[in-house]
Amino acid sequence: MKKLSIITALFLFLLLPNNSFAQQQVYSYDAINTTITVNADATFTVEEQQLFNYEAGTFHQGWRAISLDKISRITDVQVIDGATGQPLQHSSQRLNKTDPDSWGKYTEYRQDGNVNIEWYYDLANTKHLWVLRYVVHGGFSFYKENDRLYWNALTDYSSPIRLASVKVLFPENADLSSMQFDAYREDSYAINKIVQGNNSIYFETPFIQPYEAFTIDIAFPKGIISESAFWKEWLAAYWGYAGSALAAVFGIVFLVFYWYRTERYGKGRGVIIAQYEPPQQLRPAMAEVLVKERITEKAWPATVIDLAVRGYISIKEEPLDKLDAIAAVLRVVILLGVAGFVLFTIFAFWSGYYEMLYPVLLPVTLFTVVVIVKLGRKKSGFIEPLIPKSYVLEKIKEYENEPNLEEYEQNFLKIMFTWGSTFSLKEIKGSAMKRQILTKALSELKQDLYAETDKDTKAFDNKVSGGKYFLVVLFMLPFVFAILASMQIINLQNQLDAFFVTCVVVLVGIIAFIKFEPRLSHEGYLLKEDWLGFKLYLETAEKYRMQNLTPDIFEKYLPYAIIFGIEKKWAKSFEGMHMQPPSWYGSSSVGMAAGISSGASFSPVGFSSSFSSSFSSAFASAGGVGGGGGSAGGGGGGGGGGAS
Repeated sequence: MKKLSIITALFLFLLLPNNSFAQQQVYSYDAINTTITVNADATFTVEEQQLFNYEAGTFHQGWRAISLDKISRITDVQVIDGATGQPLQHSSQRLNKTDPDSWGKYTEYRQDGNVNIEWYYDLANTKHLWVLRYVVHGGFSFYKENDRLYWNALTDYSSPIRLASVKVLFPENADLSSMQFDAYREDSYAINKIVQGNNSIYFETPFIQPYEAFTIDIAFPKGIISESAFWKEWLAAYWGYAGSALAAVFGIVFLVFYWYRTERYGKGRGVIIAQYEPPQQLRPAMAEVLVKERITEKAWPATVIDLAVRGYISIKEEPLDKLDAIAAVLRVVILLGVAGFVLFTIFAFWSGYYEMLYPVLLPVTLFTVVVIVKLGRKKSGFIEPLIPKSYVLEKIKEYENEPNLEEYEQNFLKIMFTWGSTFSLKEIKGSAMKRQILTKALSELKQDLYAETDKDTKAFDNKVSGGKYFLVVLFMLPFVFAILASMQIINLQNQLDAFFVTCVVVLVGIIAFIKFEPRLSHEGYLLKEDWLGFKLYLETAEKYRMQNLTPDIFEKYLPYAIIFGIEKKWAKSFEGMHMQPPSWYGSSSVGMAAGISSGASFSPVGFSSSFSSSFSSAFASAGGVGGGGGSAGGGGGGGGGGAS
């Protein structure tokens, strides 16, 4: 029995919490009295007299976190023992608070947007006064009519404060009669606001609760502090960041000037003359590279139609299956439902019964906005996306080693027919694996197209294929500096390091731009102007509807209209001709495929917009994966403090 009692006692001993044997720490503040001295150089000196009441436990550390929100910096930090009047010794690093060698010392450091002050001592079951002093830079706001001090004296203290006060001392020449001042706190206790003497304002309030904010707000006439001194001090304090900004602006201005000087000034004829056939008979994708110095999602749909016109492939519209038909019906029903709800909402607001709409108004409104935005982005219009079209490409003749094909065109056909003699948009959209393969292949083909355009046209001083190196350099720089920062070789919070990094980035960016950015030669720019002249013809062809506009010309030049983004304008020139479908195009219902006409007629506008939109979205998706007054706490400074 005795043995059992011992075991039970031992078990209960182990269950007891540690603080049963180590006295719990309890403290509060009898008072925090703050004095703010306004300096003529647009800084102000803060002295906080914090009277701690260490009610229970032993304490070795006090701390104060001053938020840098809405201020520039904190300098000249001091911690003074209020009992002796002696300043504590500064340490360049944080110390172990339980080490007796740390007592009587303090440190400061920046972390999480705060200036943190820690001081170390050995106190228990007593009251003690600590005095903190520091200078605030950038704490004033400058307005047209006056200047303003909007300061959070307290915000995040975790223990209650019996009495808090703030005294603001202005220079002797300050005219307090024209000042406006107030103070705010979150609780309902009154705040005494008193003008003392000729140059001070005093605020006092009792019983600040944990984490409650206490903020003062003073608007005073201009001229008491020097705004110019503020900016001089700011530049002296932040020369590195200011220099970084100037270096970045210089780099941008230089690049714009260099680009204009090398790619616009004195280039070409300066006049665009209409051209009635493709200059140098370049293929559409190569023409886009020449004109835009890059390719867009338009290049591949244009290439498809160009190859079809030349007899290498055929294009067929896939009929809607049951799931597609159901989805189309649902889209129409949803659109009609949204339209009906909008009309009903208008009626309800007009008749005064809008309150019943509150539960559903927000979600339906958001849904409506999303639908409108998504449909509005469709270049084919608002109606066609409701009945999406899908197409199948079919190989007509062999293309291997075909002399009439560019090398990139042969490779493009190989990619399209990787999985057989047909290429289905519906299958590509439904297979993540095929989309991934297509993405990689088209990315490699893009570089082949750039290189072939460089070689065939000889239009570039800087090869268009070099643009990728420029992008690689720009993307690599942040990673390089991130690695250096992680290795603590550089510190971007250090102004010298920040200025150095910015200058390096600007210099490397300028060199990379000059060396790698695609740049047309004089002859290349003349050729580009010829192509812009051909675009002008395609845009204005409707004027020549009765002059040699034939169905053959429509399909022959449609790929070029696509790369310029004017396929609708080009197709509109042929509306009303009652055209028959091209020999390379097939549909179970041509009228439905056209989207506008009926019977056996063929709509150039309907086909151009739907085909370009469908193929552009398919190739683009291949790259992705589914899927005035004031308030407490509103000023600068603030932060909390405590002891442990």
